[in-house]
Amino acid sequence: MGIEYPIISAAMTWVTSAEFVAAVSNAGGMGVLGPNAGQTEKATSAEDMADRLTQEIRKVKALTNKPFAVNYIFPMGGATEDPFTNAVFDVLVKENVKNVIAIGLNVVDRELKRLKEQDIKVVYRDLSPTVEKLVEAEKSGVDALIVTGYEAGGHMSDYKISTFSLVPQITSLVKIPVIAAGGIIDGRGAKAALSMGAEGVYMGTRFIVTKENPASMETKKAIIKVKSEEFIEFKSGTGHLRTIPTEAGKKALELINLGKPAEAYKYYGEGFKIGMLDGDLVNGTVSVSESAGGIQQILTCQEVIDEIVKPSDEDLKIFFLQFDTDQIRINLIQPGPIQTNIVTKALSEKAIEERAQQVPIKRLGQSQEVANLALFLASDEASYITGAHHELMEDCL
Repeated sequence: MGIEYPIISAAMTWVTSAEFVAAVSNAGGMGVLGPNAGQTEKATSAEDMADRLTQEIRKVKALTNKPFAVNYIFPMGGATEDPFTNAVFDVLVKENVKNVIAIGLNVVDRELKRLKEQDIKVVYRDLSPTVEKLVEAEKSGVDALIVTGYEAGGHMSDYKISTFSLVPQITSLVKIPVIAAGGIIDGRGAKAALSMGAEGVYMGTRFIVTKENPASMETKKAIIKVKSEEFIEFKSGTGHLRTIPTEAGKKALELINLGKPAEAYKYYGEGFKIGMLDGDLVNGTVSVSESAGGIQQILTCQEVIDEIVKPSDEDLKIFFLQFDTDQIRINLIQPGPIQTNIVTKALSEKAIEERAQQVPIKRLGQSQEVANLALFLASDEASYITGAHHELMEDCL
């Protein structure tokens, strides 16, 4: 998909905008325009929504030349098409958008077919994922899968399967890229996801608490303040919903427990906008990951991504070389796209090319970047790096 780091911001309702999406993309990840991106009021029709989305896409393009994506909702409830989905499709074609985060309860063949006919990359996120459903989604022809654990914010799955339970099962069964989601707020979570076979991460809650995100400052402060054990959960229209314990959230939970879901909807149906965008922590809901308890400060999108990809001393120890007379062999204790891309980002292409002509490589890693790293470390411009001696590596980064 042409992004520098495999870090994607979630397609969150109300709390994305062109400025936010561009900030994520410019920082090396991929920003995603979610429902009602950049808006303060709901669209009055599919045509109105399409006009607003068009303007937001054009704003993103004015702010970045990096890849970004648009949220794409597959028809649900047995429908084969939806006027709002049709309107979004027309905008994607007109504005030449080539990446979508498609969400739904299953892959809709008609939608996937017409997206692929326009050469649009389709990353699919099932709203209530199971192993069987995601294996079937791969067979349908999507380009990648977002595997979402129950720790995620927003509308959660009907199945209370954690990220740590679901991701490794999927990565052992599918061949297309898997992007882990649910409870990931920092580099430690990202590395855990990569160790389970994921090739990237999809993050929402952490990106809400950034300077560029359009969520209310009151909401950001509330997310920082909340403790993981304080959240309340209840069954919503699609899956479950977790919220900071606002008055509206508590009232919705009470009505759900009394068997009055229609009345409960009055309190949480419009709650996302009221709570997250407007900052009304009495009448709105703030639906975020339970890992929000670990978020301590408001950062920029650049700082969030830098924290994830910046190597620690331990990361530097994962690289070691073994020299033979006629080859350079590199072993990686913990290979992965983030680690290799960090190191190779600043390397001299000229030095790599020259060295490549001189030294054959036996690649034991997972990617060309690993081989490039071996070439660079073996070149005259680099010295041998151990856990105790990594000044040169720091300079490269």
